[in-house]
Amino acid sequence: MRAIFAAAHSQDDFLRCMAQDETLDFSRIEAFHMDEYIGLQDDASQKFSTFLTQAIFSRRPFGQVHLLRSNVEDPEAECRRYAALLQAAPMDIVSLGIGENGHIAFNDPHVALFDDPQTVKITTLDEPCRQQQVNDGEFASIDRVLHNRGDVSLKSRQKVEEVLTRINYRPNLLVSSIGVKRSITVAIVLPSYGEGEYWQQIEQGIHRALYDYSKIRTATKIFYYNQFDLYSCKEAYQQALDFECDAMIIGPTFRDETVRLSRTLDERCTPYIFVDTLIPQCNQLAFFGPDSRTLGYIEAKLLANAIPDDKDIAILHAVRSGNESSLQTVVRKEGFFEYFDTMARRNRFLYANYYNEDIRRSWEEFDRLFADGNNIGGAVLFNSRSYIFASYLEHRNITDVKVIGCGVTDRNAEYLKKGYLSFLLSERPDQQGYLSIKYILEHILYGQHERIVKYTPIDILIRENIDFQR
Repeated sequence: MRAIFAAAHSQDDFLRCMAQDETLDFSRIEAFHMDEYIGLQDDASQKFSTFLTQAIFSRRPFGQVHLLRSNVEDPEAECRRYAALLQAAPMDIVSLGIGENGHIAFNDPHVALFDDPQTVKITTLDEPCRQQQVNDGEFASIDRVLHNRGDVSLKSRQKVEEVLTRINYRPNLLVSSIGVKRSITVAIVLPSYGEGEYWQQIEQGIHRALYDYSKIRTATKIFYYNQFDLYSCKEAYQQALDFECDAMIIGPTFRDETVRLSRTLDERCTPYIFVDTLIPQCNQLAFFGPDSRTLGYIEAKLLANAIPDDKDIAILHAVRSGNESSLQTVVRKEGFFEYFDTMARRNRFLYANYYNEDIRRSWEEFDRLFADGNNIGGAVLFNSRSYIFASYLEHRNITDVKVIGCGVTDRNAEYLKKGYLSFLLSERPDQQGYLSIKYILEHILYGQHERIVKYTPIDILIRENIDFQR
């Protein structure tokens, strides 16, 4: 009879009773077991083969016992060897338990396949499974399960690390943060904001991540600047550089100033992450935000499908102190005109400035747009201040202009519902903030050195679905 045994404390009573049963003819039993760790030394107490040998295999005269070998040069070859033994004949009986995460034999949910062609394979354990091994008293901490500290030879540890690299393993911070001793200081540089505005949502995402990972002692200090004032940005950047930190999160507006900041951080070997706007000339650890060129392209396509080609299109530009445009705006405009360059349309483009803190002057610019026989059918803005133009349209009772804007702020959402904005594109700002904190913690605590560019989804919102998004 061929039988497979599970090694877990859920099997204790079963194995004890079986070992005490004098009526069984153990010489007829060919025994196997279900799983084993890779890289543990031969005398490691955590090995499942050790557990079963002590519980049953050494206590009764089995016909044959086949053990998975943990400390081998080639784990893949060991898988093939054991698979051949299992496939030599049908199994008659299996004793098993279901793990806390629903696994059977370390087939954790993220790797389990009901039609798996492999009889024996190398897997990685998810965090609930690792925690179960700790709860069962097999390892002192999740860290020892991951790194095999204490009972693992150098050669075996290298084998395990090769596997982790191959499958791009990342620790789950929500579980792995248990027992983290060190504290981390993060400087954050963001544009200032009003209630319900875009940058507040990014900061809310940051605070949500800090709450979720509160077991990791993380101190933050935020330096705000006026995104329409180059000199305010310079001052905030200098304050952030004067602050001693382990890493920095930057919400950039002005390219040249940000490049200078990044070079200083590079010299100090201080990792930094950009949110919202990617600065190509920099060596950031990561970027989380929209693909600005694609966002501008989408704005153009929406507008082109909303108005006929004999209508004029207003391009509205935010004026910033210091005579330097936002890089994000520049790239979005490039994407916008990239679409129209490929289309045989007759639309004229008209240009007007607006001023974040001077509404009267902005409205004078808008009045000029609608004078002189212009036939404006659409307008586009490339930042989250679309409400400035929408409030003008409401005040002048202009209802036949299709306006495309960005950012699901409170005031933008208000004018979308009223119909003075036709579309809003959402860049998931809260997700940007959340991911920036998470990646910094992964980098500092677990050595995640991979540089990544993670574009957040771009959602197209209209009056009918805006409440679901918010």
